[in-house]
Amino acid sequence: MGPAATCKQASRSALMVAGAFPFYVILDQLSVSRAVRFQWLAHAFNRMQVQSDAQGFTVAQKNVRLAARFACPSRLKITQHDRFPIAPEGRAKGSPPQWHLQAETTQPAKEVRFLTALVPYRAALRAPAIRRLESPHAEGFQVGSALVLAPKAHGSRRIQYEHIEADAALVAVVRGKIFAAEATRLKFGTKLLFASAERKSIVRMSS
Repeated sequence: MGPAATCKQASRSALMVAGAFPFYVILDQLSVSRAVRFQWLAHAFNRMQVQSDAQGFTVAQKNVRLAARFACPSRLKITQHDRFPIAPEGRAKGSPPQWHLQAETTQPAKEVRFLTALVPYRAALRAPAIRRLESPHAEGFQVGSALVLAPKAHGSRRIQYEHIEADAALVAVVRGKIFAAEATRLKFGTKLLFASAERKSIVRMSS
């Protein structure tokens, strides 16, 4: 962000989704005092494979892979290098190069939302299909048969997608269950599954 930008608000919400491919979804929201370009950082032992549309990358380590995909922001510039900002010292002195990736927003802004899916899988298996989802009041991912949704607007908690309505940070639907992070309300179709004055992380059956 740059040393002159004052952080006014920062939050992170996360869900671990136990589908056919267990994976994580993270929602980061930041607000700062002046318009800047924001960066989402990753670190790996090996060079990362960046997607051609710059909306994600894959980390490879021996027989394990990690697919990282961004639902938002919709435009990112991804770069990577193998240099340490400060040379390793002590027991780490002389360590071989490691790779540092930056996913940077392309236009300065005072706020940003990074919605990221992190999907690990074995190299011997086919990489899981990760599809971006979007509606007027939600955006997220479909990973295999699992759905994960977040509010569409910065600071909003409203999620509405097909049969799902919620006031929450994140909602996942997998194997007949609905997981909600920091929820005060959850509705599936006409059925109210949860309502509370306090934010809670919950699990409910969809039927």
